[in-house]
Amino acid sequence: MKLRFLLYLAIPCLILLSCEGGNEGEEGCTDPLAINYNATATVDDGTCTYEGCTDPEAFNYNPAATVDNGECIYEGCTDPAALNYDPEASIDDGSCEYPPNPGSCSEVEFDGHTYAVVEIGLQCWFAENLQSTVFASGTSIEEVISDADWSALSTPGQCIYENEVLNLPDYGRLYNAFAVNSAEGLCPTGWHVPTTEDWQELELFAGVSVDEIDLIAEWRGTAEEVGTSLMATSGWDGISGTDLHGFDARPAGNRFYSDGSFFSAGSHGAWWTSSVFGDDNMHRALWNSSTGILQAYGHPRLGNSVRCLKN
Repeated sequence: MKLRFLLYLAIPCLILLSCEGGNEGEEGCTDPLAINYNATATVDDGTCTYEGCTDPEAFNYNPAATVDNGECIYEGCTDPAALNYDPEASIDDGSCEYPPNPGSCSEVEFDGHTYAVVEIGLQCWFAENLQSTVFASGTSIEEVISDADWSALSTPGQCIYENEVLNLPDYGRLYNAFAVNSAEGLCPTGWHVPTTEDWQELELFAGVSVDEIDLIAEWRGTAEEVGTSLMATSGWDGISGTDLHGFDARPAGNRFYSDGSFFSAGSHGAWWTSSVFGDDNMHRALWNSSTGILQAYGHPRLGNSVRCLKN
């Protein structure tokens, strides 16, 4: 009788707890993958904390991680023999760069002339201006003597500065952009007229900053004296090049597109690229009045020098 009375008193209490919600559950992190997982929590409070790689540069970066677990994995060149070996990399990304094979940057004979070459960084360049009268295909390139004929050209043409053969050894020949762009190939087999990106690789190696590298019609690398580091040590009026890289750039001047006149030998040199800019071609220029290098564009009838780059 006493037990029945006690149960009778307890029932309202149980009913009251149920009606008022009772124990609504413990708050905490309910994700078993979190480092602060609370197995007794039934209500997630948004405080879950995760371990993982917290470095955005890593291959396995985990943007949800707030605690670094020291297991970041990096992509890069994993070959110790490569120039750009990355000791932190554990996944090879195929970016390894190697020095040219011994003997791969060696002098080349073309159209009866043997060209000196120079290895600069990972590139192999002619160390003198092109002077060929034929394409790689063997087809002749028209030599244009008359100023009027030059200014009217819409086909490949070449000439010696002032049509004076004594200028050939130092300056090579001047070519219009129609010759540069010919599918027959202006450079010997295995070589090409460099693109503007090829020139940029050379310029970065020589000291042009990444911030300057895309500037067009403005001098770049002036503070670093990139221009003088490419210039020959003699032949320039009023300035001495340092020829730091063996490029031996000569001031071969130009031939003007509108009237066919020659100008600026001794003070100026310009080299075509195969990269097109609108109706023009990009080129690089050095002047005796600047220590930088100019990335610009020129009319296709302009006469510029050419340097060849190994494929």
